Amino acid sequence: MNIHKFFANDEIATRPLHHVMRAGIFLSLIIIIFISMSGRPLAQTIEYDLKSVSVLKINLPVSQAVTIVLSDAVSKIVAANAEIADAQPITDKSIYLVGRSFGTTTVNLYSESGAPVGLLAVEVGVNSADISRSIRAALPRSDVKVNTVNGRVQLSGSVNDAYSMEKVLEIVAQYGSPSIVNVITLKGGQ
Repeated sequence: MNIHKFFANDEIATRPLHHVMRAGIFLSLIIIIFISMSGRPLAQTIEYDLKSVSVLKINLPVSQAVTIVLSDAVSKIVAANAEIADAQPITDKSIYLVGRSFGTTTVNLYSESGAPVGLLAVEVGVNSADISRSIRAALPRSDVKVNTVNGRVQLSGSVNDAYSMEKVLEIVAQYGSPSIVNVITLKGGQ
């Protein structure tokens, strides 16, 4: 029997060697997973093949960004309304796009000769995935779907009662949407 001795709390303790090795391997795996996750980029990346897709639709939450990697070089980037979404070149084949305020806009991409080569149709709104998670956490038996339309929150599905409806609207209001399109139905019929 292999016995490994080590100090613990100023006392000598004995443990079988395989227990110590198992704990060491487990701890090493945890550290490797943590290190590999910390290296992930925070911004989302979207690839845009300019030859096969004429218009790329992008939904972007306010105050969040996405990096767009282009298949071909562009020389000019023009945002129709930079107050809604701002686009800045990183390289001739990548763009940094930031959602500034609620609404929709386009970002036009031009070749070196000035010819239009691509178009980003950008809708800036709330983070509908976060809202959906918050609603499910607060009202797990509700069936509410959250989308954005022209920067506004659109709610559909059903809830059990008026209290649940009020709770959904309170949650959505916390995300700062300028307006809400509510087509949720009450299961009780009201």
